[in-house]
Amino acid sequence: SGQTLSGELASRKATHSTFTSLEQLSLLYGILVGLSNLHKHGLCHGNIRPEYVLVKKTENRHIKSSLLPNLDAVGAPYI
Repeated sequence: SGQTLSGELASRKATHSTFTSLEQLSLLYGILVGLSNLHKHGLCHGNIRPEYVLVKKTENRHIKSSLLPNLDAVGAPYI
């Protein structure tokens, strides 16, 4: 299971820990892959915020991210 990026940021702030450079790159890569997939299908997210980024730790403790749909958006092709 995972949590949103905003939840992960709050957890790390509470424990005074930060993302490593590798974790930062992994987060960015996951977001960019998600955007690329949306754009390939003619969709635009339009509102990328930490609340719409799902963060999961893999079995080898790496961070993996993906975009969640913006449920507040009205009308396709905007999610």
